[in-house]
Amino acid sequence: MTDYHEYLLTPQWQTKRENVLIFWGHRCALCFSDINIEVHHRTYKRLGNELMTDLIALCSDCHSDHRPQCPTDPKGLNISRRLRQDKRGRNE
Repeated sequence: MTDYHEYLLTPQWQTKRENVLIFWGHRCALCFSDINIEVHHRTYKRLGNELMTDLIALCSDCHSDHRPQCPTDPKGLNISRRLRQDKRGRNE
């Protein structure tokens, strides 16, 4: 993959980003805010070929809390539980 910032401008990324936002209901996966929602890379291992589980919707505040962990995201392990919850908040 070329430059990360160039990649974020591609139609490929825009489609993935929108799919992640739709999956999370345009809400933060941690605090459920619907303000300033961004898509966070939990890993850069597959940059350009990300899996849905590599990406997560976070509000700008929660995203700021996770940025120092990049490119690996130990806090992302806590997010994994949320991936197993349906929209009504019940565990699978």
